[in-house]
Amino acid sequence: MSDTAEQMKAGPGRGKRLIRSPLLHFVVLGALLYGFNTAGRGTEPDVLDVSHEDMAALVDDWTRNTGRPPSDAERERLIQQFIDDELLLQVARSLGWDRDDPVVQRRLIQNVRFLDAAPEKNDAQVLAEAYALEMERSDIVVRRRLLERMRLMVGDRARSRTPTREELEAYFEAHSDDFMRPARIRLTQIHLSRDRRGASLHDDAIALVERLEGEAIDPANDLEAATALADPFLLQARLPLWSQRRLGERLGPTFAAAAFDLPMERWSGPVESSYGEHAVYVHERIDPVLPPLDDVKTKVIAELHRQWEGEAMRDVLRELRGRVEVRIALSDGSSAS
Repeated sequence: MSDTAEQMKAGPGRGKRLIRSPLLHFVVLGALLYGFNTAGRGTEPDVLDVSHEDMAALVDDWTRNTGRPPSDAERERLIQQFIDDELLLQVARSLGWDRDDPVVQRRLIQNVRFLDAAPEKNDAQVLAEAYALEMERSDIVVRRRLLERMRLMVGDRARSRTPTREELEAYFEAHSDDFMRPARIRLTQIHLSRDRRGASLHDDAIALVERLEGEAIDPANDLEAATALADPFLLQARLPLWSQRRLGERLGPTFAAAAFDLPMERWSGPVESSYGEHAVYVHERIDPVLPPLDDVKTKVIAELHRQWEGEAMRDVLRELRGRVEVRIALSDGSSAS
């Protein structure tokens, strides 16, 4: 949910208007989904209204951050995320987190003392004043804290289960591309500087490749002869086995893509980089390879837990949405469910 949308809830009466009935008795949701043993303080939900004001705030925030208004699809996603956040916030409040969380309390005390620096008031008095003003419903930091705790709670439950070997093997097979070790090449590059050569750079680079090839200079055995023809460069001439991504990080994606298409064991180029042009000699090429599961087991477990967290949150939100009537204000003044 956007900061702007949150700030707009600071006005009188806004704190209670979204859901006219408290969201739910959280232990019901826990029993249905995860078996949480914590009892909440709410009752069954009724209605959640998304007003014109809410939607305008979401659109304004998006437009300010991106420099353009959202498309219809983007606007719909903003609204749905807003609804999800409001549902999770109501669960957090039903658990009393808005009242007993120390981060929330410190934030509210800071807010009130900033607005009313009365040294005679103790923290308990200041905190009571913050709750009387319903700051816990409008403050951006408080809302983010409550949402973070909700997501952590759902995620902790998903991460607490150790995957079986069968589950790891199934995930590894289904997502093998994610664990593939990328192709790598080992090369020597002889650099000519764009800054030094100016308009003659490309012609000089062509001449360099022709000379290296014509004189059969082997960079594996006579690197000094090759580098004597180069312009000064911070990067070493002989590069180790690097992936295309790593090579692109050092010399630019254009260079990396071209280098991976070059023939082996001969001078090629010139190849353009972020710094100039290069004669390139590819010594070694290693094709992509899928490592054994045990070599990447820790990463597979982490990714599987991430998938379970996403599924768990979708289950929670689906259950919450089933317990409320969501009404979205239409331009004609009516509401759509």
